[in-house]
Amino acid sequence: MRTNILDVAAEVAQRWPTRGFLVPANTGTTAREVHARFGPGFEYVALGNPTQSHEKGFVYHSGMAGATRAELEALGYRVVLQEVSAFQPAKDSPVFHEHAAAMEESYAEAAGERVEVTGTTLSWVVERTIQALHGEQVKTCVELALMAGALPDLERDAPYLAFCTPSRWSDARDCVVALTVSSPAEFFQSPPSIFEIAYSAPPAGPQDTSEST
Repeated sequence: MRTNILDVAAEVAQRWPTRGFLVPANTGTTAREVHARFGPGFEYVALGNPTQSHEKGFVYHSGMAGATRAELEALGYRVVLQEVSAFQPAKDSPVFHEHAAAMEESYAEAAGERVEVTGTTLSWVVERTIQALHGEQVKTCVELALMAGALPDLERDAPYLAFCTPSRWSDARDCVVALTVSSPAEFFQSPPSIFEIAYSAPPAGPQDTSEST
């Protein structure tokens, strides 16, 4: 890891009844290191996009290859791959519009009325609001919590630790957030509860040529 985020996460995990870890995964580097640090006794969920998302132009990164998925599953990870997440706007992706429609339906059920958003989607408004309030790293951790909601058997009231590890070329600090799992369809009835936000020390600089996640 380019920072001390695993040491920080270990301290956060001691302060909350941590059920497991939500880890962004592309090449699987971060997922392997999280598992090596914390070992058995936790739930591990790796979250990302398949390689087809890159091929379709929906994401910049390469996506998770089948061999990486198999390796992480052998470690005990449950892998959730979505064409795009609710916070990855791609107007040509049916999946993005499914997320947006689910979030709008959640709002209608919670508020008793429908919201009309012109020129964008409610999910984009939610994403921008979280980023404005808490920054890019926390927004990414909430995004992971919403992706993890695709697994209906995950405990909705238990704290999970979600990681954000920016590019090795970035001067942004790594982040870990203790929060609960939700989904676009549950967002306004049961949004992710954030218990703690913690950051690493500033990164020392580029570490190697491997991708950060």
